[in-house]
Amino acid sequence: MAGKTLYTAGYGAGWTPETLDAAMIERGAVLVDIRRLPWSTQSTEWTRGRLLARFGKMRYAHFKSLGNLNRKGDPIALVDADNGIRSLAAILDWPGIDAMVLLCGCRDVRTCHRKVVAELAAERLGDRFALRIEHLEPPVSASPGWKCLSIRQPWAWAILHGGKDIENRSWKTDYRGPVLIHAAKTLTQAEYTGACLDIGIMAPRLDVPRHEDLERGGIVGAARIVDCVDRSESPWFGGGFGFVLADPRPLPFLPLTGRLGLFDVSEADLAPIAAALVRANYREIELERMA
Repeated sequence: MAGKTLYTAGYGAGWTPETLDAAMIERGAVLVDIRRLPWSTQSTEWTRGRLLARFGKMRYAHFKSLGNLNRKGDPIALVDADNGIRSLAAILDWPGIDAMVLLCGCRDVRTCHRKVVAELAAERLGDRFALRIEHLEPPVSASPGWKCLSIRQPWAWAILHGGKDIENRSWKTDYRGPVLIHAAKTLTQAEYTGACLDIGIMAPRLDVPRHEDLERGGIVGAARIVDCVDRSESPWFGGGFGFVLADPRPLPFLPLTGRLGLFDVSEADLAPIAAALVRANYREIELERMA
């Protein structure tokens, strides 16, 4: 009997629904969503409703049973591994189905529960289906140039010049790596005054620039997101979720319209500050960290 293939993909690595669809068509694969909660803080394109609308019921299924019960960083515990593996076997038994892609949002397969699911499937279904496992990476052209986070002034300035090592948000992220710091355009005098009072409590010796001297409405620097926490001893942590930042580096100001959440900025849009980004050296830092 001809073997079947179980692929895995994490959209945090740079996949788009379009490039994933193309990879599935090329491999004759169906998509099995193994997130416990099929929604995304990165993009609404990865919600169950949007995926179902794109791929249809014959090419997309969501198996909550293969989701991870625990938070990122804790030991992986599947919701109902036995039932989930049986569901995978049922799909592989369908006539004409020779491959499937296990979908999660994590960037790094080495720490993602999709690796655990794939290995468990190989252990239990390997002989039955002559099952082969392959972890997919997005095509280079699909990977976005940079992630970007829009932050109001003077908080963006405080990250780059004042030691602010936490950016507080109401939502968490699995993303780890370089991030551009975008200074939001809006800043009323009242907002500026209130922020300065807060900064004065957290960093009494910090001399914040005047309202009119703060760059706004564009990219002002970059840093790395190294963790996402819900508690911290940092004086900059204010509850909700804290994006832990490292290696802050100012960059030449580049006007750019901000967006909500972590959004992508293409290499082409960053051409005016390309040399500064090369000097910032985040790509090499990230590769060393991942090695």
